[in-house]
Amino acid sequence: MMTHSYLEYFLTLLGWILNNSIADIVMSTGVAILPFLAVIISNFLKARDQGADEGNKGVLALTWVETRVYTMIFISMFGLIPFVPIQLGVIQIDEGRSAQCGRSVVQPAETGWGQSFSSLNGQSARVPIWWYLVHTLSKGVTAASVASLPCGTELRQAQIAIDEMRLEDPYLRQEVGDFVRDCYASAKVILFDERPSLTQEQVVDVGWIGSNYFMTTPGYYDREYSRTPRASWPYDKTRDAGLPANKGGGFPTCRQWWSDSGVGLRDRLVNEVPATTWERVRNAITFSSQAESENALLRELVSPKRQRLSQGGIYNSYNSLDPSLGYGQATAAAATIGTGVSGMTFFPKMHAVREVIPVITAYVIMVAVIALPLVLVLSGYELKVFISVSIIIFALHFLHFWFELARWLDSRLLDALYNSGGPNSGEGFLDFGADSAGGMYVDFATSLMFLFVPAMWLGVLGWTGIKSGEFAASAMGSAGAGKVGESQAEGQRQVKSASTSLGNSFNEGVKEGLAGKKKKG
Repeated sequence: MMTHSYLEYFLTLLGWILNNSIADIVMSTGVAILPFLAVIISNFLKARDQGADEGNKGVLALTWVETRVYTMIFISMFGLIPFVPIQLGVIQIDEGRSAQCGRSVVQPAETGWGQSFSSLNGQSARVPIWWYLVHTLSKGVTAASVASLPCGTELRQAQIAIDEMRLEDPYLRQEVGDFVRDCYASAKVILFDERPSLTQEQVVDVGWIGSNYFMTTPGYYDREYSRTPRASWPYDKTRDAGLPANKGGGFPTCRQWWSDSGVGLRDRLVNEVPATTWERVRNAITFSSQAESENALLRELVSPKRQRLSQGGIYNSYNSLDPSLGYGQATAAAATIGTGVSGMTFFPKMHAVREVIPVITAYVIMVAVIALPLVLVLSGYELKVFISVSIIIFALHFLHFWFELARWLDSRLLDALYNSGGPNSGEGFLDFGADSAGGMYVDFATSLMFLFVPAMWLGVLGWTGIKSGEFAASAMGSAGAGKVGESQAEGQRQVKSASTSLGNSFNEGVKEGLAGKKKKG
């Protein structure tokens, strides 16, 4: 038996263990026999209500019961009685998609819970033959359908990882603010004074504090310097001529302050980014070099928006560096309100739905498995219910395909909107909030895929299951009714033939008697 997630792996075994317990209770108490008795008694009483012209009522009742009981025996044997054992080596997680697309999947045996999957409190599980076939068929069709999806990068996971980035070190936050004030602000003033001709790529590049243009072009970061001493840079008489020499350190140029190996602001910021974030971003987006990936992520980390989210209050924006100015305060207030409102927007909700719905589906499948014995018995082993439940379970398992399709489509929409060549790629394609309207459209489409499509799928398959069950029950009933009708017709023909023969014999006897009397007279 195959599952698609670590949680489903555990819940599948738990569900079948509880299913076996309930099935044992139902069979040991005799409740499983009650539907058979109910069918026999009800059909016997129905036969007694027939008129005298219906022939032998016992034969009629037996004919009615026969087909129904055969169906009930089949359902109870193959749908109620556990048969196929579940073991740790039998049930497994589907790794096909992860191997195909280069993802890693945690195996239960690699965790501290690995041994719990062979048994729970000393109890092992078995699966009825029919439900084993349904499970195998459902997972096979689902896995084949998921494998048909093209492999793609998980841009949404990269977005989530970037959204969770915070510059936690308060001293580093303060130093970033100092760098903006001493270096970036001065470089922007020089840029606006000189008004050099910039390419589109350079226009984007000068929009953040680690600008390569400011770093490599003479007259910018090579000339500007830290206005306060930095302990990581010793005092240099040549470089720091005219500046006070003290034990606090020297006054590095902005280029040194940012890019010196080991002690530079850039290297220390790189170390602040979690390794998992680096991995997700590099798996999602192709960079030409490691430096490019680091610059792209650092640009987002040191952005004014990220500083506000870090609650550092170091600086409000790249254009308004003095928080005492009225405009700066208004900008900060507006940014705070905007951040608060955006925190209550649709995307966080959809992220929660995206992560929780597969978990809920695994729980629903477990509940369906546990309830199977009771559903079969309380329905009186109805063929209509049996087929309907089988199709619904298939529909629940196939939800995994719809979720994988939704994830793939979600990342492709993000890729079209923000990645290289997209309409917002020039704004820093790791800032997925650059286009709020486009993001809203993507979130709306994602919501339809994660909510509306699965709901529609379950509705359609549920209706199909009910109709299929009704058709099967009608077919079996028609066959049984046809047999009953044929038996009744044959009985009526035999009775009519016997009565006709008896009447003819009686008439012949009467005629012979009258003829004998005439001869004697």
